[in-house]
Amino acid sequence: MSAFGAADAPAPVDWKTLLPAVQSVVRHVFPKEAANAHYVPTISATADLTGTGASDALVNLGSGGYTDDMTVMQLQGNTPVAARFRGKGDRIS
Repeated sequence: MSAFGAADAPAPVDWKTLLPAVQSVVRHVFPKEAANAHYVPTISATADLTGTGASDALVNLGSGGYTDDMTVMQLQGNTPVAARFRGKGDRIS
């Protein structure tokens, strides 16, 4: 283990190789958006959004037009899942 904890850091994620799985999750979790999409879902950006060292992906749902619908995906094991957010009153959406 290094002084900076690099040994504890998660392995880097190649989200491009996970794109087919990401697109499948989008069709399952966002069926209305997927049915009305002009484009296939894409990975717009990746970053460590939670501060844990794990990579998260900002996913464009493919809506097109004047606005884009986006979501955040995280990995559970090696499987992409749509992120859930804790809101006011600790409600999760």
